[in-house]
Amino acid sequence: SEGYVEELQGAVGPGFYIVVEKILEPRERLRDWPIAGTTGYDALTLLDGILVDRNAKGPFDRLYRVCTGRGEDFHEALRRAKLEILEISFASELEGLVSDAKRIADSDRRTRDATVNAIRTALSEIVAAFPVYRTYLTDRRAADAEDVEILQASVAEAKAKSRLPDSAVHDMIAGVLLDGAAAPSRPNRSLIARFRRRFQQLTGPVMAKSLEDTLFYREVRFLVLNEVGGDPAAFGIDLNAFYAAQQDRYERQKNALIATATHDTKRGEDARGRLLALSEMPEAWARLIETVERAVLERFSDRETIDSNDRYMLLQSLIGALPLEAIHSKPDPALIESFRERLRTYVQKALRESKRHTSWTNPDEAYEERARNFIALLLDPAGAPWAAIVPFAHDLSARGMLNGLTRTILKSTLPGVPDFYQGTEFWDFSLVDPDNRRPVDYAAREAAVSSGGDLADLIRSWPDGRIKQRLIAILLADRAKSPELYSDGTFEPLGLRGAEAARLVAFKRQRRDEALIVAVPRLLHRRLIELDFPLGESGWRDTRLAVPEGRWRNLLTGSAFISSGDVAASELLSDLPFAVARIGV
Repeated sequence: SEGYVEELQGAVGPGFYIVVEKILEPRERLRDWPIAGTTGYDALTLLDGILVDRNAKGPFDRLYRVCTGRGEDFHEALRRAKLEILEISFASELEGLVSDAKRIADSDRRTRDATVNAIRTALSEIVAAFPVYRTYLTDRRAADAEDVEILQASVAEAKAKSRLPDSAVHDMIAGVLLDGAAAPSRPNRSLIARFRRRFQQLTGPVMAKSLEDTLFYREVRFLVLNEVGGDPAAFGIDLNAFYAAQQDRYERQKNALIATATHDTKRGEDARGRLLALSEMPEAWARLIETVERAVLERFSDRETIDSNDRYMLLQSLIGALPLEAIHSKPDPALIESFRERLRTYVQKALRESKRHTSWTNPDEAYEERARNFIALLLDPAGAPWAAIVPFAHDLSARGMLNGLTRTILKSTLPGVPDFYQGTEFWDFSLVDPDNRRPVDYAAREAAVSSGGDLADLIRSWPDGRIKQRLIAILLADRAKSPELYSDGTFEPLGLRGAEAARLVAFKRQRRDEALIVAVPRLLHRRLIELDFPLGESGWRDTRLAVPEGRWRNLLTGSAFISSGDVAASELLSDLPFAVARIGV
């Protein structure tokens, strides 16, 4: 990868803008390559992470365990999924590696006793223990410290959980990969180079197939976290860790993409926004599940329905993707039927990817039909589940709207280059592909953006999506006016104090005499239950933001205010629950 981007830079000229679709796993850092950064999955994880109520982890763990009987350690589940996928999907690639390793082992009397079976087992265990997609070993130079650390940790974990009686074969493989002492003393360099290349070509696809295309459909405690580059085990991100990550992005890849939806995300960005709000409503979520499960018991025998884990997954998926027209008005039967067809396609993909009761290679169409019957039960307008789903989704969707607008503002103002997936200018409640590749109504979007509109008015009619599009238009226009502020401006969290300080994300961007402040809400569920929207003084109480002295103009409302060093949140957010302001403009 490094060699490729170096050649590419050499071919097109130094400093050419290149981003790579590199999936960074938790705590993995982007290598020091001649690129601007990644395509933005790491940014997506951060933006979603701060919208999770981390205090709800315990309730969600318990609810998932009670409802499904599952709750295995996520990393152990991933290790076991990798071992399974190696056997099912990558047997020939693994055998090629085993063959090379055996030839290498046979070249030295110290290692020639290693059997093919032992080598296969050790290799499988090392690949299964890999915490990232791949390393970047080459024959041109010594291994990077990051690669050495990854390989040593993977071998250590493999040895600790190995089925082999000793670790000699693991040590031999590590020695071959890292030129260690346990490697054969007179190696065939071309064979070792091929073994390293094949090993690194295997770990990435195994991770992708095991994590993205298997485990994300099996371990579904909180489905919204099951996204590429995410860490479902972490249950959100601490706000200070988020700020630290943004500072790091500014220093290391300030021109990388910030993605919130791609062709490969498991659900649309606003479906995720809605499900993120679910973390603030564990009690209500539990009551909805209880209603659904009671209806399942009344309608189906055990042989007529899918297992509890798949029901748990499909109910979350339906809640996230449910069209707003079905929530906020009496739904058109044609709309519900169209949604049912979308879910039928999703059901097949989700269940086959999980590989628990059906799969692409060994489909169980009877089980899939039972899943479609479960969906039909949920969407029956005369049924108890639908009567519970609609008010629940109505409540959830307003919080999801705020999450979506918060994320849109952050994406457009944080260090990096915002990336907008086709059609997401309006609300995006898509399911996984092919659902997220449906035709986009560009004419409707063109008409809406031409109509403009005041944000304070548009938020009152937020279901039509125009407020999201208008926000994007305002912020992209400001980026166009001051490109260097957004590309090079420093990042600094704003000081916050007061009772509701934890419910705000606030920071400053500055370049020379240009400055921008951003304040957006998060985790507002409890406050919105008690108060009308917008929150006003009673909502933000005594919360204040440390805003540099000067005259500021809110780009979102057009109103001006003067700061003498700090500003009341109730003043800054009096008309809208978010603010983006420029100094002296």
